[in-house]
Formats: sequence, C-alpha cells, structure tokens
Amino acid sequence: MEVKTLISIICLSLLSILINTKSIESNTIVTLKVFSGTENPSWKLSRPQVKKLEHLLLTNTKTFKPNYVSLGYQGFEVTSIQIGDISATKTVIGAPEAERFLLFTNPYINFGIVQYILHQIKIGYQDKADVESICGIESQRCGNNFNTKDFGPCCFGNYCDCDVAKQICTCQKESDVKITNTDCDKVPIVGPDSNPNYDPKTDDYGCFITKQYDNNCYNYGSDILTNTFAQPGRGTGQKWKKNTCADVQRAAISDGLTWVSTEIPTELPAVGHYVALMIWPNSNFHWIRLDDNMYWSHKPGGTAVKNTDNNGKVITDPSKQDFSPWTQYCGIFLVTPSKTTIN
Repeated sequence: MEVKTLISIICLSLLSILINTKSIESNTIVTLKVFSGTENPSWKLSRPQVKKLEHLLLTNTKTFKPNYVSLGYQGFEVTSIQIGDISATKTVIGAPEAERFLLFTNPYINFGIVQYILHQIKIGYQDKADVESICGIESQRCGNNFNTKDFGPCCFGNYCDCDVAKQICTCQKESDVKITNTDCDKVPIVGPDSNPNYDPKTDDYGCFITKQYDNNCYNYGSDILTNTFAQPGRGTGQKWKKNTCADVQRAAISDGLTWVSTEIPTELPAVGHYVALMIWPNSNFHWIRLDDNMYWSHKPGGTAVKNTDNNGKVITDPSKQDFSPWTQYCGIFLVTPSKTTIN
C-alpha cells in the first residue's frame, strides 16, 4: 500500500472518530457532591448516558427520606437533564439505580470513594420521624447560644436563627434568613481576632450564606471569606500535596495557623480561635471551628454552615464524634484571622 493511501485512510479514520464523538456529546454535566475541602468532581455525560439516566429517573419508585447527615455523600447534581417534559437541574439522591449508574460514568474516581458511595447508597437514609426526634423543625427552639443547652440543632433546610435582643434561637427556613447587606464580592472579608459567634447570618456579614457555594470548610474555619474554595498553603505558595495530617498541617502553618496540640481545648484563647483538622484518608480534608459558646461548627464544602455532627448531635469533641468519612482526627490549630493569608 502506498504511503499516501495509508495516510489518507488514517486521516479519514481520525475524522470519523471526531465526527462520532461530536455526535454523542451532550450539555449535561454531572457533579458528585461529596467533598468538603476541595472542589467536587464534575464531568459530561454522553447522549446515550443521558437517555439511560432519564429512563432510570422516570422509572424510579424509591422515596427519598431526608436525613441530618452533614458530611460526605450528598448525591449527584445533574444540569440540563430532561425529566418528562421538564428540563432542569436535579439532585439525584434516593434513586439507587440512577446513583449507581452515574457513579460509574466517571472511571477516574478514587476506588475508595467509589466503595464509600456504594455503601451510602446501599444503607439508604434515615426515616424523617427518627430524625425529628433529635433535631428541630421550623419555629422550634434550637442551638446552644444564650445558655439554651437543652435545645438541639435544626434540620431539613432550616437554620438556627438567634435573636440577640430577645436571647432566643429558633429554627427558620434558610431562604427566609435576613442577613446584613454588604458586598460579598469584595474579598477577602476577614473576621475579627476574637472568638467567633455561631450565627452565619452575621458571621462575615452573612457572606457564608450568600456566597455559600464559593467558600468551604477552610474559609469558614479561618473566618475568612475568599470566594475561592480556599486550600491550605495556596495563599502563601505552599499548597498541600498529600492528603495526610502532616502535609495539610504544613500547608496551614505556612498560611499563618499555629499548631496547638491533639488535646481538645477546655477554654477559649485570649486572641484568635481554635480549629480542628480532620482527614478522609486518601481523599480530602475538613476543618471544624470552636465558637464562643464552647461548641463547634463547620461548613461542609459548598453546603450550609452546621453546628452538628453526622448523628445530629451538637459538637463538643471533634476527636470523638461522627464526621465520617472524615475519620482521622489530626489535632487543634489556633487561627488569628488578621495574621492569616488564605486563598
């Protein structure tokens, strides 16, 4: 066969592949909602995969039972999906067959993460009645501010809203929370060097609510808004490389955090505030913050600020409570926001 003929065949084959690839592309993007410290993985579906997903969702007979689990797997966000006659963005959760299908449309996800998500899909979700027995719904008393230590957390899209004048905290819909007006795009917004109060509608002018999707656990833990999903060490050119306690600690110290110890604090610092570091082995990191009421709070990734663990319990000891899959407790750091540089 002549060289020119061979080259022509190769070129035609490559062109055919490109045309076929183009024909199966879609605009549907899947985001796996699972991480806390880093961006969630996103990828495109092919047209055949979209058709398969649409079929699985239309034939799903399972009913999603919401729970209070605040960390880890929260389903798949799918944009531009067609459900019947409606095109929309949909969170796929509570549909086991569709969830398993979506999980394997991305072959590059860490095997340990795959195992974890398959387990979460298998065990399902707790019944709403069971959850309501330990956490408040709209208008119920909540929180641990103002010495209301007998009141628990809020669940089901409700937020613990504290009225300082009346010294009462009640569960309110997150969409109804009124926050202080400010320009949350003018970053960084740096919190004070005092111990923070658990009140997301006033913390950094409420920007952890209005810019919820752009700030993560490291932003909230440091009490510094950057709108960049901040990474330990990136602000000082020493970004973490290995998902280990030692390497994330190294990176955080370069940003200005100070290592304290593995002991849980029994009193507040005179300047700054404490944070605890947790690791999901071979995957991701998570930070938890000590507030001025001696209870802890956190912001799992791009989700809302929480003051509870995965069991719906207020946080008194991060080293012993459930933040799975962030199961490795690393220790305590001191943050002085004015002396900390994160990005």
